[in-house]
Amino acid sequence: IEDHGIPRGAELALIGHGEGGTALLNLARDAAFCRAYRVTHVIAVGSPAPAGRPADPRTWIGHVTNEHDLVPAATTAAPHPERYEARYTGPTRAFPRSHLLREYMDHLRTVAPEARAHIDDALTPYRGPVVRSQAYQLKDPARPPEGHPFLTLPTASVPTTTGPVGVPVRYQDSAAAHLCFPVDTEAVRALLPDVPWMRPSGIGRRTLAVLSLYEHRCSTLGPYTEIALSVPVDDLWRPRPADLATDLLRRADLRRTGRYVLSSAVTSEEARVATREIWGQPAVRAAAEAHLTGPRLRLSAPGLGIAVLGRLGPGVRCPEPDWALYGRRGESTVRTTVRTSGRPRLHAGAGVRLRLDTAAAEPMAGHLRRLG
Repeated sequence: IEDHGIPRGAELALIGHGEGGTALLNLARDAAFCRAYRVTHVIAVGSPAPAGRPADPRTWIGHVTNEHDLVPAATTAAPHPERYEARYTGPTRAFPRSHLLREYMDHLRTVAPEARAHIDDALTPYRGPVVRSQAYQLKDPARPPEGHPFLTLPTASVPTTTGPVGVPVRYQDSAAAHLCFPVDTEAVRALLPDVPWMRPSGIGRRTLAVLSLYEHRCSTLGPYTEIALSVPVDDLWRPRPADLATDLLRRADLRRTGRYVLSSAVTSEEARVATREIWGQPAVRAAAEAHLTGPRLRLSAPGLGIAVLGRLGPGVRCPEPDWALYGRRGESTVRTTVRTSGRPRLHAGAGVRLRLDTAAAEPMAGHLRRLG
């Protein structure tokens, strides 16, 4: 109405079909609108019966219903002196065709001409030349698939002992913290599988151990908490100096290096089975609770004897930390690509502490002790 430049106080006849008719009936009940404009007529075609009375008692209400139309069929309205009800039985019983606007237009001309004549008579004050018409194109809002574009990718079903799992596993809502500790390269070498082609990646006698904490709030495996201890390893077949640094410039699926998962713990049986049977990573089930959003990190895993607590200091943005993870399934090495999408930050770890009970159980606690 504003777009058409209709002045306040003007007389209006409003005609609508289906939900449009319902919207106009509701508008006629709006006291503020009816103070701004004089609504003389509201005609609803194929709409549920109007509920309540119009704000202006002089408003003439016309309601046209096909008996076979399911949209208004189950509704009734209280009698009103300024309301005209026209119910007829159309030739088409099938829904939704019985609700289509073109069907109503045809029926008012052929099946219910008396209703058309009555409504035209009521609209006599508006009969005259058309001075303006306006066409509008309505479009439904775009509703991309959940996780589009990052999580919309081909999937396959892989059988496990607890049932089929869709891979890749998708994590719609997760938080992660990776605690990186410098450790002795020889200590790492002693924990890796006894295969000649796998060796720790580092500089001289030092490399990194990464304790990854995950708070998976929504995933295709369900919600769960995950703790994983991993170490970087060189290209399994053609190791080169400084492989780890140069590999960061490549896409995760093309990298030669990766992180070998020494041990992990998860809080759900589905996640434990997927971790062991699909990704070939050692996993145990243990109770744990993590809060990794905000400046404070907190993780408690009493069964593992592990706790992480602290406050993050200032940080800087860093690239997306995509990785290739390695595990072992029998005599085979399994390589898994992990792609992430988020806003990672790099922090100094001065305010965060890892605590390990002296009687903590193997295997993760033992690995942490041997790495110092």
